[in-house]
Amino acid sequence: MKINILSTLVLTFSVPTFSLHAVPFTWEGDDATNPTWFGVNANWLEGTAPNFNNYFVLPSGAASKTIDMVNSSGVSLFRTGVQGVNFEDAGWVIQDTVGDGSGGWRYDFNGSAASIGSQPFGINSSGVGVNEIKARFQFTSTNVPDTGQPNRPITVNTGNTLLFSGIYQDGQAWTLQGEGTMVVNNTNDNRNNSFNAGLTMNDNTTLLNRGNMQIAQSNLALNNGVIGGDGTWYGRNSSTVTFEGTTLAPGGDGSAVGGAEVGDLTWMSGSAGSLTRLAIGATGIFEAYIGSGGAGDNARLLLDLDGGTFNIESGATLNIAGSTIQDGTYTIILDTDDTADFTGTFSSVLFNGVAADPENFTVNYGVDAITVDVTGQVPEPQTYAMLAGLGCLLFAIARRRC
Repeated sequence: MKINILSTLVLTFSVPTFSLHAVPFTWEGDDATNPTWFGVNANWLEGTAPNFNNYFVLPSGAASKTIDMVNSSGVSLFRTGVQGVNFEDAGWVIQDTVGDGSGGWRYDFNGSAASIGSQPFGINSSGVGVNEIKARFQFTSTNVPDTGQPNRPITVNTGNTLLFSGIYQDGQAWTLQGEGTMVVNNTNDNRNNSFNAGLTMNDNTTLLNRGNMQIAQSNLALNNGVIGGDGTWYGRNSSTVTFEGTTLAPGGDGSAVGGAEVGDLTWMSGSAGSLTRLAIGATGIFEAYIGSGGAGDNARLLLDLDGGTFNIESGATLNIAGSTIQDGTYTIILDTDDTADFTGTFSSVLFNGVAADPENFTVNYGVDAITVDVTGQVPEPQTYAMLAGLGCLLFAIARRRC
């Protein structure tokens, strides 16, 4: 405050400006002493570290592509109020190895066109390769998206994998989109989460759950993309989840972050007595990967729905994926506890995206298990290989094995 004394007393105040939505902050990572610390002002182009309700730009030309979620004193920082992050290319690692490990991000806002300018909405991951979030990542309840904007969008672009390997808490509704792959490999347990985590999938994204995730809406139709992995899903609040236009593909994708092809994907109710209903819809695909090692060398869907139902709707497709398959009986879907009797059958059975020869494959439908009999060792002849390539294009086969 400045005081001018003239014939009368005049007071002049300098009032600081404040904006609820700050402009994007651009990471440089070039502090001479601590080039990875999030809370060091010199690591940001603007000369100050982002605070509540900011958008982070992580550019391709940054000096350091590792960010430790600590403040300027090296103490763990859990940055709440995040309204967006743009990974401009691959190779980023977000972690907290300097503090006590509790640092991370809470994704609170979609952001607005006025606040983020030309930046993509939400979390955007680009570049060929992996961007890994080892730090804690959480969704909060606060969200008012712009008109027509997806709800808490996470966009993983072509050739990119966005890997969550720290604490991942999906307690609120969010949207996954793009043509890349998102992998959740968390160690925390999201069961009994008190929030409702609805999931919308746009485009042709692949979501591989290798840890624990929960979704809960009274009726949820997953209309695009691929869901797989070898982790556990929880459906809550007597929810009905339908794979309609989506591929459900237990197991990984053969990569370091996606896990082995053979693996069990478990679907459970969110809490004891809170049944979940699961269905493969009329335009849904269930992909059953079978390896070359004989009976038991295959991916499975395991169900424990607390009295809930598993239904295969008319029109649903079973795609058997693999190359050389030995004789034997392979269990592809199994009730491990008290799921109600299975209902329905697959209308189409494919082998690598092409109509399966019934002389080689027989699907058996039980009340608590679905199995596939393979008769005769089935190599992948040239005709199968040629047609399978076409089939993968036509059916967008789950983990892009072709």
